[in-house]
Amino acid sequence: MPAAVADTSQKSVIFAGDVYTMEPLGEGSYTVLRAGKTVGRIVSSYGVANAVPEDDTVSEEDLNIIGDAWFDALDT
Repeated sequence: MPAAVADTSQKSVIFAGDVYTMEPLGEGSYTVLRAGKTVGRIVSSYGVANAVPEDDTVSEEDLNIIGDAWFDALDT
């Protein structure tokens, strides 16, 4: 499984060659976009990302990896 790399200054996560942009929705919750299109949402719950895909281009597992990288980067 490829690693996800978060860049909080760019509000993005790079995973499997794609750049995902994070847009805050509220405390610990983000919309995840790829190329300007919403692909899902992530919410931090008890220190773990919980993902909800909104189309079939990204899996829940991949969004969880992206979310975990994002929330880990925010905590450092």
